[in-house]
Amino acid sequence: MSRFQDFSVTKSEIYEFHKFTTLIWKDCQPYLKDLLKIPRGNYLYSGRDTKGGLIKRTMRKDRRPTDTHPDIHKDFGKEFIKQFGWDARANSMFCSGTLSDTETYGTGYIIFPIGSYKVIYNDDIGDLYILLARTISDGSPGSRKSNPLLKHFASEAGGGVGVYMAGIDNEFSLYYEEVTMEGGDHGFYTYNSNEELFEVPSHYKTEEAAGKYVKSVMLDDEEYDRFHLVWHPEMEYNQFYRQFFSSWVNDREQKNLESAKVRYNEWIRDTVSGYSTNDLKGSIMSGNEVMVNCKTYYGLHAKTHEYNLDDYTKEFGIKGHKTEEELAVWWRDTMKKR
Repeated sequence: MSRFQDFSVTKSEIYEFHKFTTLIWKDCQPYLKDLLKIPRGNYLYSGRDTKGGLIKRTMRKDRRPTDTHPDIHKDFGKEFIKQFGWDARANSMFCSGTLSDTETYGTGYIIFPIGSYKVIYNDDIGDLYILLARTISDGSPGSRKSNPLLKHFASEAGGGVGVYMAGIDNEFSLYYEEVTMEGGDHGFYTYNSNEELFEVPSHYKTEEAAGKYVKSVMLDDEEYDRFHLVWHPEMEYNQFYRQFFSSWVNDREQKNLESAKVRYNEWIRDTVSGYSTNDLKGSIMSGNEVMVNCKTYYGLHAKTHEYNLDDYTKEFGIKGHKTEEELAVWWRDTMKKR
């Protein structure tokens, strides 16, 4: 049994293929030129939600992922534009040099970009979504409630949720001591003059500043030499706790968030900087996720690459086709001899 019969390829499909290869030869020269430099048997594949042996499609420019939080998608897009000049996450077709990696997303097609094209890939990242899932604490990059990657770095900045909650009361006690100890934000000085107690205005927070104030309001230098300052916390711990605990927690969380944003942006920047572009051979041979950018493209059902023009003409006796010579040049040079 021939391979055509195994895959039930009809004669009409072969004629359709002949027409299609003529278009590829005419419209995909930039891509074919690069393809010929790659060891034979290697192609760009993509899983397409469509049917048919031969397709022509316009590439979407506003891809919106279903499994990644929109903020992460948008922030990666901005960084790709900054480093490479285009949003490789939104304005791309996702491909791979491994057919099996694409078939989970639909029918496997060999992709032929029409006219100029760009590719971008990372040798160390098989799939960015999987990297995100492994990095994020709960493994859910698509959470819609809040940015899960930013939340992950906020948790890291706070020492983790469990550590944060377990030590929060103790840390607040330390905070109380810090801001109510001598010279702290929540306290004031008093001084005794002629056995009468006076309060130093609360904005004089250091002993030196408070002393200068006291000296400025005393007329008798001898009296000044005898005065002494006493520091008083603004309120006792229990009262301070009731009044300031919530705002302290919010302030701490805000600082954690600011630290997390810095780490978040660094992580995205460093991840994107690991990508390479304009290297078709490298992208295909990496076996990783490849983002392809072009205006339009042809797709050839992946099973078709198992055959060559000699098989077609032998099986069906296709002779004298007006474009046969042109087809033979393209098919043999681009497929069979690779």
